[in-house]
Amino acid sequence: RDLRTTETAAFRFGGPDQSARVRLAGSDGGRLDLDAALRGDAADIDARVVQMGLNLFNADVDGRVDATLSLQGRGERLTGALDARLSDARGRGSPAELGVDGVLKASLADQTLTLDLNAGNAQGLRANASVVLPTEASAKPFRVAIARQRPMRGRFFAEGEVRPLWELAIGGERALSGFVRTEGTLAGTLAAPRAQGQVSVEHGRFDDGGTGLSLREVTLKADFDESAVNVTQARGVDGRGGQVSGQGRVSLLRDGLSSFRLDLRQFRLIDNEIATASATGQATINRAADGKVRLTGDLSIDRADVAAEPPIPSGVVA
Repeated sequence: RDLRTTETAAFRFGGPDQSARVRLAGSDGGRLDLDAALRGDAADIDARVVQMGLNLFNADVDGRVDATLSLQGRGERLTGALDARLSDARGRGSPAELGVDGVLKASLADQTLTLDLNAGNAQGLRANASVVLPTEASAKPFRVAIARQRPMRGRFFAEGEVRPLWELAIGGERALSGFVRTEGTLAGTLAAPRAQGQVSVEHGRFDDGGTGLSLREVTLKADFDESAVNVTQARGVDGRGGQVSGQGRVSLLRDGLSSFRLDLRQFRLIDNEIATASATGQATINRAADGKVRLTGDLSIDRADVAAEPPIPSGVVA
């Protein structure tokens, strides 16, 4: 990352008082100011970010952030607040119109951290979440950590075009778009989280770059709880006359039982530079309590084209 100091950075350490004063500027015009002081059993930290590019924190994300952070405490107590505002946050390379604006507020009250997030964009996406996490925080020794084994609670909601959220949170070779509505609650611990709610997808599209699988007009309805996801409806087409549908129960427990049935009709399973293949039939995916997965069914390959010599990019030795 390209950062430079705008004034001499000053650090004091090795004695009873420790402090830092840093002023940084990014090549994109963003600024980061930090003032921190640990004196005796007291802690006082202030930080400010102004129009800093999000790619400073994650190279796969574009957009900007403005934020202020303050932490104060004495002895075993530590409190603080974070107020961050995101502008045009999106996956790297995504169109600017898909950018998401959002506000994240965090409040540290010694043993609990409360997070509230609201986000949206011009295409009608609305998303919000509120989570209360247990923490272990103190001014001396200075420490802020999430207690992964203690109970947490929260809720979440999202409605609208899911592509911006998918690219921000997941990205990679898989892409998902479409109108999504989901809401639910969170419980359990970070080490063993539990969620309960519903999710639906309409007019969706899913693409897997590795296999070339492309699902269009995706419709999905499912509800989930702490133990399983029940898919009551799932269907899509491949854009070439093929169709696929399915339903089943996917256990979220380590020793849970899962079963999912797929019905294919001239559906293109593979579409990449090596081969294309379309199939018809029914298949069932079962997972036993020991974690072993068994695939059974009867599929007919309606047509397959396999390239004996996959294309080699120009200039690359075979």
